[in-house]
This record gives sequence, C-alpha cells and structure tokens, in this order.
Amino acid sequence: MSRENPLLEITEVRDAGRVRVRLRGELDLAGAPTVTECLRRLSDRREQVLLDLDELAFIDMSGLRVILVAADAAARDG
Repeated sequence: MSRENPLLEITEVRDAGRVRVRLRGELDLAGAPTVTECLRRLSDRREQVLLDLDELAFIDMSGLRVILVAADAAARDG
C-alpha cells in the first residue's frame, strides 16, 4: 500500500513477519497526521512495524513528535 502527498510518500510492505513503513520525502506538520493514522491502524491490528526513515529528506518537530510517540507506545505495548 502506498499513499502520497506532494512532499511525503508512505509505503507499507510486508517484510519478514512485520510491516515495513517507509517514509520518503518530508515529514512535517502536513504529513504528520497521515503517518500517525497509519501507525495507529497497524497498532490496532497488532502488527509489528519497522519504521524506515532512510529516505526522509526533512523532518520538523511535528514529525519528530510522531516518531517519539510511536516509539513510546511500542516500548509500552511491547
């Protein structure tokens, strides 16, 4: 599954028993809600997620917040 906006592309690929969520482009205030919803949906399905940030060209504080909240939730929920 892939979703795109002009600055951020989110791609989900099943990979070795988990879902790899690849972010490409810019993770900022405009894209943060989409990433949050994607991660929430996968969490609700109890999927293991690998968040791949290798292709991010830019991240602002709202994008960083999404990642920190997801990491905290993953640590808390296992």
